[in-house]
Amino acid sequence: MSDSLQNLVDRAVFLSTEVQHHFGRLIAGAEFDIDFSAAPRLRFTPAPAAGGTAQAAGSGTSRKSGAGKGGGSGQGAAASDSPAQRELTLRPHMVGSDVSRAREANWHWGWTNDSGFPEPVIALSHRIREYGEAHGIPELTAPEVPLDSEALPARLTLAAKAVTGAWAHYPAQAGGGTTVWVLIDDAQLALGEPELRKTVRAIAGGITDNEVADHRAALESYFRLRGLRSAPLPDGGVRLLCADGSADITFDEAGRIASCQASPGLEGEAAEQFAAVEAPVAEAVFGTVTVPEAGAVPDAPAAEAGTAAAEREVAAERAVAQERAVAQEQTAEVAEQAEKAEAVRSEAPAAETETAAVENPAAEEVVQEQPAQPGQADAEQAGVKAEQPEKRGFFKRLFGR
Repeated sequence: MSDSLQNLVDRAVFLSTEVQHHFGRLIAGAEFDIDFSAAPRLRFTPAPAAGGTAQAAGSGTSRKSGAGKGGGSGQGAAASDSPAQRELTLRPHMVGSDVSRAREANWHWGWTNDSGFPEPVIALSHRIREYGEAHGIPELTAPEVPLDSEALPARLTLAAKAVTGAWAHYPAQAGGGTTVWVLIDDAQLALGEPELRKTVRAIAGGITDNEVADHRAALESYFRLRGLRSAPLPDGGVRLLCADGSADITFDEAGRIASCQASPGLEGEAAEQFAAVEAPVAEAVFGTVTVPEAGAVPDAPAAEAGTAAAEREVAAERAVAQERAVAQEQTAEVAEQAEKAEAVRSEAPAAETETAAVENPAAEEVVQEQPAQPGQADAEQAGVKAEQPEKRGFFKRLFGR
């Protein structure tokens, strides 16, 4: 089945909602400080008791109070009754930004790099474009996507999560009607063992705040990514099983979730099913997404190119050495034959040469075609020497000298 933006949204929606709820509790009431330098950083610090003030923090860095722009419950970094108690520093990956002004309402992917961010900031966004190209998803490959709805930035971010495996995001307001959307993958955001209340809330929030086309597929993806136990119900529904309770989920005729009846505490059939089902290994793992940092991308190809060039040079030198040895061998052979021929001619008596010429007609023909002349040996030697400059020229060209 071909992929689409909606398929990606369905696959990511429930896990993303639970992660955003968890993330929101960690940073509730904190001030954020984002740095888009070659060493990207997103830092949350507990707000002062008397309240903090937003202030600039240098080029490419901004510091603001609050939890950023929302995107529906669970899509923004949701607020909580409990304020952040400690500083939290994370590594942000800028995937895109939305601009909502009177004459402009567009989404801009980070890989277009219109703002000239360092490569480590936008490196992860290139994977989204590559995935879109491989699966024919135009929303992931168009540099700009018109904002036909307020929900589009959140939908594109959900799709980016399904592609990259970075399950948290933060929509940072940058002023001037611009919101910068960053993905975050960090072991500090790991969810821990599934809890009934949190998983049911994630399902309810995901459906309420997002357009989910295939509820069954979305639920199956959530179970797989989160490592949730489940058991089938007689009416075609499914029972969600957690260590602290269960929830019976039913579907309507259109395949949409119709009800989710939670039962805290495991007992009876649910307890037996929980014990009988082996806990699946969660496919979503936090803190494993990596991208080349500053300097890493150029260095590797340069090293490889240097190695390849050195290998080619060594191979060329060996070939040249072999050619040179063969040429020298051939030259020595010709010179030796010429010397032997001259020695025979100088030692043989003139009478014997004449008799041989008469008795051997073939020899006579040879003599007639190539009559002996004074200084012939010198000419032959000169012929041998004439080959040498040509070979030396070949080697000269080969070595570039």
